[in-house]
Amino acid sequence: MESLGDKSLCLACGTPSHLPLCKKCREKLLAIDFSEARCCKCGRKLLSEIKICRECRENTEETYIDSCFPLFLYANWKKNLLSKWKIQGDLILTSLFADCIAKVIQAKGWENIPIVPVPPRPFKFYTVGYDQIDSLANALHFTYRFKICKVLKRISQTEQKTLSLKERIENTQKGYVLKKRLNSNSAILIDDIITTGATTRACAKLLKDSGVKTVYCISLFSAS
Repeated sequence: MESLGDKSLCLACGTPSHLPLCKKCREKLLAIDFSEARCCKCGRKLLSEIKICRECRENTEETYIDSCFPLFLYANWKKNLLSKWKIQGDLILTSLFADCIAKVIQAKGWENIPIVPVPPRPFKFYTVGYDQIDSLANALHFTYRFKICKVLKRISQTEQKTLSLKERIENTQKGYVLKKRLNSNSAILIDDIITTGATTRACAKLLKDSGVKTVYCISLFSAS
C-alpha cells in the first residue's frame, strides 16, 4: 500500500484507505465473473476459441489437471497486492484472498471436495516466518469449514522464480512427494500464482498416481 504523509492509499485507485484496498475496490475484486468463457484446461479467458485455448491445443504434455481456475491476471496493481501478501507478509490480505477462492468453490459446487495446498519450500517458516498458502488454507478452513488436507511435501529448496522453464520442469518433477494417500476421488489444489504450470502439474500427478481421479486447481493469479 502506498502512503502519502499520514494517509495510506488504496493500491488500486489511490484513494485514502486504511486497508490495502478501499471498500469499493475490494468489492470489485470480489465480483468474480463466472459467465466469461474460459479454457476448460488452463482456465484462461477465451477470445475466439471454443472450450480450449490455443496454448492448450498446441501443448500435448499431460497437465494432470482436469479444470483450472485462475482468478486474476498477474499485472498492474494486482502484482503489488500479491507482493504485499507474499513477500511483505500483509496478513490482512489472507482473508480477502480466502473470500475470493471460496466464491469459486461455492460457484462450482466443490464445497465437499478436500483442498490440497501446494506446500512451501523446506524451512521457509524458519527463514521467512510465514507461508502464504498455509495461511490461506487455514483461513478457508476456519472461516468456511472447508476440509484441508496437507498431504504433499516439497523437498526441493530451490525457488522456482530463479530457474529457466526447463529447469523449473526438472526441479518440480523431483521436488515434491506425497506424505500420505488422500482418501478421496477428487481434490482441489490451491496456489498463489501459476506461471509455467510446472508446480501444479507435479502436484496433480502425485495425487492422480495415488488414486485421486479428478484434480481441480484454483490459483489467485496467472502469469498469462
